[in-house]
Amino acid sequence: MPTYNNIGANNYKTPSGILAAGAVGFETTDILDYLDGIVRTSDLPAFNLLRDRHDETFTGAGSVAVQFAQPQLLRTILITSTVYLDMHINVAGNDPPKRLLAGKEYFLVPNGKIDGLVFDHQTDGTVIVEQIGPPTAEASGAGGDVTFGGESVTFGGEGVTW
Repeated sequence: MPTYNNIGANNYKTPSGILAAGAVGFETTDILDYLDGIVRTSDLPAFNLLRDRHDETFTGAGSVAVQFAQPQLLRTILITSTVYLDMHINVAGNDPPKRLLAGKEYFLVPNGKIDGLVFDHQTDGTVIVEQIGPPTAEASGAGGDVTFGGESVTFGGEGVTW
């Protein structure tokens, strides 16, 4: 979320409000550098859709759990693994599990119903779980119109389009 000054004569309407001529210290999630008279004064505060990332490494057979802080803020959960895994939503006993294939990327849209994931593994490997969403409830509107994917965009691996 960069900060701008408007040294021009034009007012600009943005999702964060009106950036009036002569305004200084205007913060917005939108990139406005292309507008006449707009000068970026800082790259801060930073905006990042990645709330958190969990890199879990495991050996042998067993289970590994990932819990989410503030699950109500999660928009998307991205999951990749180096080995085949069985994934349970919220608790280990939530059967049947979803089988995850090695080297593929999976995404979940939790809609406030997922506060953790449990992965059953049979061998050594790694699972990466990335949480996409605002950093805080106060920033929940920041970047709300940023989306991943689209009709002709491939995100992840073979056969994964969104």
